[in-house]
Amino acid sequence: ESEGRYTLVGTLVLAVIALLTVAIVWLAGAADHIAYQTYTLYFKHQSLDGLAVGSPVKMRGIKVGVVDSYRFAEGGDEAAVSVTARIDEGVPVYRGAEAYIKRNLVTGIASVEINNGPGDSPLLQRAPEGERYPVIAEGSSDIDKVATAVSQLAVDGALVLKRINTLLSDENQRAFTETLANLN
Repeated sequence: ESEGRYTLVGTLVLAVIALLTVAIVWLAGAADHIAYQTYTLYFKHQSLDGLAVGSPVKMRGIKVGVVDSYRFAEGGDEAAVSVTARIDEGVPVYRGAEAYIKRNLVTGIASVEINNGPGDSPLLQRAPEGERYPVIAEGSSDIDKVATAVSQLAVDGALVLKRINTLLSDENQRAFTETLANLN
């Protein structure tokens, strides 16, 4: 009878030690360690309004990582912002990949969207000289392209209207009237 109790007590002590070991490993962060790749993205032409540390990094709409940090870029270009992104290790990022900011129109919360380079390109693995991580270039979203096209259309329309006003000026109308009278 007494041997049965020693076995039970020994089993409970071992279970408690195992649980404490698991808790210590978990609290130390070893359980949360996920393999990832780190990339740097520079944004010069896009607003980062709504982007925060922990914002998702997506590729084709699927979350593949998170924004780790952001800051103003060091060096001569004050307008550029350097964003460090952690992307899951199994996700291939090819040379020629471009990143842009994508916002939810209702909430205004932003995420980074990566338009991956051509699939036949080599993987983007090496950091350029002077950089800590490989750099993904800044791209532009479809909305930005449409806004640029509409803006250019407005500029071209204003130019056409200006030329029509010049063509229909009072002086040209008189000259045109005189030409028609002479032809008549």
